[in-house]
Amino acid sequence: MAERKHILLAAINAKYIHSNLAVYSLKAYAKKYQDQIGLAEYTINQNLDDILKGIYRDHPEVLCISCYIWNISYVKNLIREVHKVLPDTAIWLGGPEVSYDARKVLEDLLAALREEYANTDPELSLTLEPLGHEADQAMDEASGRRCAELMYLLPYGVMKYDSCDRDVILNSVNTVCVTCENGVVEYEQMIRSPIDAYKWELVDRLRILAELTGASLVVQDSYSGWPFRKDSPLQQLCCQVYNRLTGQELKIEKLNSCAETGEIAGAIPDMDIVALAPWGRGAHTPREHLDLDTLQPFWEFLTALLRAMCEEA
Repeated sequence: MAERKHILLAAINAKYIHSNLAVYSLKAYAKKYQDQIGLAEYTINQNLDDILKGIYRDHPEVLCISCYIWNISYVKNLIREVHKVLPDTAIWLGGPEVSYDARKVLEDLLAALREEYANTDPELSLTLEPLGHEADQAMDEASGRRCAELMYLLPYGVMKYDSCDRDVILNSVNTVCVTCENGVVEYEQMIRSPIDAYKWELVDRLRILAELTGASLVVQDSYSGWPFRKDSPLQQLCCQVYNRLTGQELKIEKLNSCAETGEIAGAIPDMDIVALAPWGRGAHTPREHLDLDTLQPFWEFLTALLRAMCEEA
């Protein structure tokens, strides 16, 4: 079992490409308790049992779930199951779907849970307690409003597709995290593009937005784009080797961008590069998954490709 965290901040997003800023912001704000706080992100498209297993592996003392209109029904079902496998775990709900009328939400949940646990846990109770002291204010109302407005205006997700091939993403941007420290709020954005010109187009858009809102933009850790080559000899060799091994046609996908290949392409522009990997899903999320059954076929293809490259050299 994984090392137990005192608090688990859990988010159930609408899609795997989305990220929940609330849980990251809460953890960032609780700086001195970082080693006691864990993060977990899931999606409403995942099997409930998979999410339940993930939470059970973390085995938190306190489970905090961020509730929105797209996940509130899912959350209500989930906490019923969490109580069965982690009866000693305290469950806290937050977010717009439960904070507007917390007492009513609590009463509805209690009625549903008491009906379900009438025989196994007849003393089950939920409590709503006042904080007992004034909450620390992170910033004044005007500053909070400006930060929220900037977040609303920031571009997010896919910004441009290839006009000739809608499966090809030319640029995209995602908010990685938001931090507040020493009176400064920072929004960290990640821009991806296979073509440098489209990457800097998004940077210029963010720079203009920063100037209009009184913010400043700092660019860090940029890497070169990696455009798709239709005339790639290495791609053709991959297709030939795959066909010899399987008798099937190799499916080639055009990627938005890869940091490693971008770095290599930037240093050696004429190098022919392909990206190969076993099958997986949920890349760049806490639920990233590798299909182990694809490792052996991938290894056989990779070694056959290397032999073919040596023979052609």
